[in-house]
Amino acid sequence: MSIFSRFSRRLFSLRMMWPSRRFSTLSAISRRRRSRHRGQQIGGAFGVQELEPRFALAHSPIEVVAPLSESLASFIATPHPVVENVAAPGSAWELPTLTAAIGGDPAAQLARATDLDGILHHVFGNAGTAPGVFDDRIATVERRLRAGTAALGVQFRVLDPSVMGIHEGGYAASASGGPTIYIRSDLLQNPSDMIRTVLFEELGHHIDVMLNGSLDSQGDEGELFSILVRSAALDDADVTRILTDDDHGTLIVDGRNVAVEFATRSNATTSVTYTEHSAKVSLQPALRVGLTRNEAIRSVSFVITAVNAADRVSVSGARSSRIGGTSPFVAGLAVPTKPTTGTFYLGPNGASAERWDYSIATTGAFSFRPNGIATARSTAAAQRLLHAIQYDSTSSNPVSGRRTFAWSIGSSASTMRFNEAVTIDAVNDPPTVTAASPSNALVEAG
Repeated sequence: MSIFSRFSRRLFSLRMMWPSRRFSTLSAISRRRRSRHRGQQIGGAFGVQELEPRFALAHSPIEVVAPLSESLASFIATPHPVVENVAAPGSAWELPTLTAAIGGDPAAQLARATDLDGILHHVFGNAGTAPGVFDDRIATVERRLRAGTAALGVQFRVLDPSVMGIHEGGYAASASGGPTIYIRSDLLQNPSDMIRTVLFEELGHHIDVMLNGSLDSQGDEGELFSILVRSAALDDADVTRILTDDDHGTLIVDGRNVAVEFATRSNATTSVTYTEHSAKVSLQPALRVGLTRNEAIRSVSFVITAVNAADRVSVSGARSSRIGGTSPFVAGLAVPTKPTTGTFYLGPNGASAERWDYSIATTGAFSFRPNGIATARSTAAAQRLLHAIQYDSTSSNPVSGRRTFAWSIGSSASTMRFNEAVTIDAVNDPPTVTAASPSNALVEAG
């Protein structure tokens, strides 16, 4: 008996043992491969459908005919158009690099998150996917997370900061090579916790596609997912911001426009504490600003929630002219009783001085706009301004508690938004005695 005959007989017996799998002739397989080059198609018992790439990926994890005990290797070996389409040639070195940077496989770390099933339902469960379908996809996602990042069907690319702009990461469901997570190269120089924060957010965007297809979950679902799986602090203001955030934008990669969902952090300080009578505190001492080519900063602004009349903002080193003088912003400007506008200068003296026009609203909104700063210099100018902004209180008895500074950094192509908590610690001053009348009128009790 020929080798081919023995293989055919064994193949027939496998079909009897596992009727839900179909084996096709070589000519049929060849025809399917050609059809996949013409469009994203899923055949067999489901019929033939043309699928938008995001939806095709979301449909693929539902292995209807595969038993849960089936190994990952056997699943990938089975003809499957989506798995073939999301192969990630050229990215093999980047996943190990990211894995080493955070001390382990990203997906495996997510799989160990406390109450992962509850987090997946909470973050992604309200996009509109049918409950039964969603639960099936949850089971598949959890299984793939346990198998490791390579099982998720997403590739990774590390890009130059000039491409990423002010963003730390981005996710494109429909990139030309398949679903792709983009990471800025200098992010890898940061502590592992920061890398993990960004990476988990972008994996959250990918998981949203796996679970909901073309139905995008509300707000920045990736950020919410990252916060919950890391058990990070989350308050009502954070939730409101996340659920209303539009994190979509465009990157130019290899000369093509790529629609992405961003992760934007850039070393932003998220909490500081000011103690009564103490020195001013810097609000953003380490924030990094980066722009894509030919992109310019348009504004730097923040709004103080629960603002108090004694809240004061200053800009260290602000000058009243290009060549000198001291701007009132050095001492600090409190929230005004009527709108206030003005100008100050930072950076080099002379023609290269960086002019900023500011406005302050009675609601606690501070806005700074560059005036005449060249596009190529706007990144450094904005970063200098952000590092110079400080907070203190003019009151000897400030309203204690927490203020939230809602930051917005706008460029010609995108906007970076984040919140910062400023906690006010009041000091218990020693008591003082003030005589109501001259001391010679006091009579010692006898």
